[in-house]
Amino acid sequence: MKFKKLSLSVLSVLLLAGCCETTNFSSNGESTSTIPVSLTAMTAIEKLQSKDAEFRSYVSDSDEKVLPFSNYFSKNYVYSPDKSDGYLNENGGVSQFDYNSETEDFSRSELLTDDKGEKIDDYRLLVSDFSDLDLEKATVNDKGIVDFMKGKTNIIVLLKMMGLDESKVFTLSSLTAAFTPMKNDDTVPNGLKFTATFKTKDTETTRTISISRYNEIEFSFLDDFLANPTSPFEPTATEKRIRSLFAKKNYINSNDLNSDDVIDEYYYFTPKYFYTDFTDEYSKIDPTTVGTYGKRGYMTINNTLNVGTTEEPKNLVFIGTYLFYNQSGNFKLITREDPNNPGYAQSAFTQIYTDISQVMNYPTNMECVNSFQKAKVQDDGSIKFTDKAAIDDFITNHFLGEMIETNNLVTQYLLINTDIKDKDEDCKVTFRLQFENDKYYETEYNSFGKGNVDFVEKAIAENDL
Repeated sequence: MKFKKLSLSVLSVLLLAGCCETTNFSSNGESTSTIPVSLTAMTAIEKLQSKDAEFRSYVSDSDEKVLPFSNYFSKNYVYSPDKSDGYLNENGGVSQFDYNSETEDFSRSELLTDDKGEKIDDYRLLVSDFSDLDLEKATVNDKGIVDFMKGKTNIIVLLKMMGLDESKVFTLSSLTAAFTPMKNDDTVPNGLKFTATFKTKDTETTRTISISRYNEIEFSFLDDFLANPTSPFEPTATEKRIRSLFAKKNYINSNDLNSDDVIDEYYYFTPKYFYTDFTDEYSKIDPTTVGTYGKRGYMTINNTLNVGTTEEPKNLVFIGTYLFYNQSGNFKLITREDPNNPGYAQSAFTQIYTDISQVMNYPTNMECVNSFQKAKVQDDGSIKFTDKAAIDDFITNHFLGEMIETNNLVTQYLLINTDIKDKDEDCKVTFRLQFENDKYYETEYNSFGKGNVDFVEKAIAENDL
């Protein structure tokens, strides 16, 4: 009888804890069988919070223009076949990897470090997953549906898992999870679905995360590697310096537009704003281009500002990316009260972007400054990329597609040359995209850490932008 009472007590505790398996004991205390326990939406989420959990996260949108995508979470890796990349726990650290399913080419970065230079030891520190949810801040209604709207941190986690920027919180009207078991099996989380609903004045859309393939994740190229790992990639000192220079998101891009060895155009990159300018000489040569693109930029602002006067103030909440101009040396910000969100300043884009380096696609994000494992160092010290993905990414980042198509150019490789000095501001990094017939496109980055523009900095200080 004592063992029967112990068995009942253990069963009660496990049920209360939301576990999904219980064990019966015989009179001699030995285990005899395992009985699966039915899940609710909440207990299904709890199972997914385990570091040992393996599952597929399928994200889809009610807007047919938005392509669905999947992430596969395993104990030691997360993989997105749609993007052909992921993160991998290996050799006591974490690497970022790419996989070409057609060529079966599998490449890994060096072991990644955090902002302090310390090694990252779990890929979950780099991605949002269900273990980041604080379920104590979620509520459950009488139908078992879990509501996440009362916890801002939970909202941000789920939005990121849905591939959305946290600024979407402004149009988010509901965020819930419900459990409809697949194949009539309610003992595993397959069938758990998270649904976010977004409403504006004229539209309503939804985005969902659907869970499947619980404990059924297998990718041979990853599993085989983990069974017999090789040493991690190690970048050269020059490659590390290049990445460090671009990582600070503060530099100038100088361009010779006429191929006469004279700089005509400047792009200024900083963590807060991006600005374009041309020389006075080039303004005379191509006034249309200069008038369309010159002396203007974009800035991220997160503050409440007065757009009225001292006598008649009108405060608006600024959050997002805003267009600004240089008018005879004076800063002019372009905005108005958002007709769809009264009290907010309308940003330059339909979506709210809070990271200028993402919306303007800074060179900091390019594969050729983040994936040196795809390159080869030449005898002269230059760094050569023949990898198609890295070359295509460079072309996209520098808006070269139309030029290449118009001139029927055929790319061969991408070459990086450096002039490395002790001080960042004295360093230069030059990218040359080589085409057939000895033609090429070249652009230089310099003044690292010195990309700030005086009239913009003055406006930021004076207006608390």
